[in-house]
Amino acid sequence: GWAPEIVTHGKDGFLVAPTAHQDYAACVLEILENPKLAASIAQAARLKIESQFSIEKVAQQLVETYQKLLPKGN
Repeated sequence: GWAPEIVTHGKDGFLVAPTAHQDYAACVLEILENPKLAASIAQAARLKIESQFSIEKVAQQLVETYQKLLPKGN
């Protein structure tokens, strides 16, 4: 499953323990039975991915990480 740092349960996805089969089934049924909720979660997930994980944002974070790791003066 996805990490809680990425998914906000009930807002842009669902977090379920890997062995919680009944909880997983309940989440799937909730989505299937509520198209408005499904659309809302899909839209929120897309907005989060586009804003937090764009190629530009990830590249900038990578550059910043490398800069922190490099010895000073390089």
